[in-house]
Amino acid sequence: MLKKYIDILPFFTPILLYLSFWFGSLIALISLVPWLYFLIKSPSNKRSYLIDTLVGTIFGLTVLLPLLSFQGQPLFFVEGILLDYFKLIFASIIILTAIMGGGLFFFIFGWFFRKIKLSFLLKTFIFSLVWVVMEYVRANLFFGLSWGHLGFLLHSSPQMIQLASIWGVYALGFVVLSVNISLTGVLASDKKKNRVQYSVLFLIILILVYGYGALTLQNKSDEELGLTVAVLSSPYNTVGITESGIFNKIEYELRDILSKKQISVVVLPENIFPFFIIDRKTFQPIGLDQQGGIYNLYSLLTDFSKTHPQLSIIFGVHFLDEAQDKYLNSLVVMENGELKDSYQKINLLPITESVPDRFEKEHARLMVSGEKKLMNTQHGLVRGLICSEVAVFSNNSSEETILNIISGNDLVVPTRQVFYYHHIMSKVQAVSNRNYTLRSVKGGVSSIISPYGEVLKHTELGRKKENITTLILEI
Repeated sequence: MLKKYIDILPFFTPILLYLSFWFGSLIALISLVPWLYFLIKSPSNKRSYLIDTLVGTIFGLTVLLPLLSFQGQPLFFVEGILLDYFKLIFASIIILTAIMGGGLFFFIFGWFFRKIKLSFLLKTFIFSLVWVVMEYVRANLFFGLSWGHLGFLLHSSPQMIQLASIWGVYALGFVVLSVNISLTGVLASDKKKNRVQYSVLFLIILILVYGYGALTLQNKSDEELGLTVAVLSSPYNTVGITESGIFNKIEYELRDILSKKQISVVVLPENIFPFFIIDRKTFQPIGLDQQGGIYNLYSLLTDFSKTHPQLSIIFGVHFLDEAQDKYLNSLVVMENGELKDSYQKINLLPITESVPDRFEKEHARLMVSGEKKLMNTQHGLVRGLICSEVAVFSNNSSEETILNIISGNDLVVPTRQVFYYHHIMSKVQAVSNRNYTLRSVKGGVSSIISPYGEVLKHTELGRKKENITTLILEI
């Protein structure tokens, strides 16, 4: 029966992968079976490899098409009449990326899977490893992000997600592949002995992974940091914040939360004060010597900080490196009325944040510092991630940190799928580093997440927020 529809079967895989993103980990554990069954049963010919490529491209498109809602400025050579066609140019780049990152990916894996003959046990684990290594290469050598990594699809299982503490999202991806391969072996094997072997392997993998997670959660540390944290969420994009009256709302919100509780750490979104730029050399705001908006803002923040000496204010700003005439997307720590430390974004997005120098436009001068990844606060070391870096899993530090600070602007791509994807990634980041994670964003889902991936507080996905809100929690 299946042989009759063998060429149609693999196209159910991208559908199941998309559904598992929204509806849970159980679907992820069977999502690759239609395509893997096709790899086993179909001949090794051009038609089969074309189908592999199409399946991968469709999956890539389901992941990347929401990026077409990108609201930022093009950072490269698109000017004049070409600017009118930017959407078309950007769409072409998205489709090409889907073909390369999805279609070519599935083609290469399919080729290896068909050509290399291994025993049932080796086949399961070797090809699961091949898949996650390919994901790692794709993320770190080509695209810089983990979008499309299958490990994220286990986000709804509190037990399975605990494996992220071993090797981040790649450990979770290994589980997805090994379960799908072993289950496919049960369905595709002609011999009863092989079906039994794959069945036993399938059950062992599930029991070990689920058991590890259940024991981890059962024996998790109840030790608290003794901090009261606040995460501010803004419904306004960068342009909206500059409008009259918005800054007063931010000021009112800060005064309100600080008057109610003894806050230890407050986190604000990326570039929350668009006109607030810090000189990298002097570590002081530019324009501070003039009366006006910059002076008033800095006075307000220093007043908050001095009045509450236990308070660490962490917020997103831009630094200016005048020597190189470049900007750095940054996080800064203010304590006791002074700017104490900072983190500069290390991983810039291609096209939207990073382009070759000869293609830069005036507003595109972003640079990478690469100096350090952690920030010192009076409460301990914290790990900073800015906006798209929530999708980066290669910056883990061996130094002990107490918090992940994620400051972002999801309104750059204002779609429900992007909001949810970044929320899922934040959960995996929390488990990967075993840190409480504070995520403050414009739009999207702001949240406070435990070191075990439990979402302790969050703003609602898909709910239109008209006011600035703050999440407060003792951790």
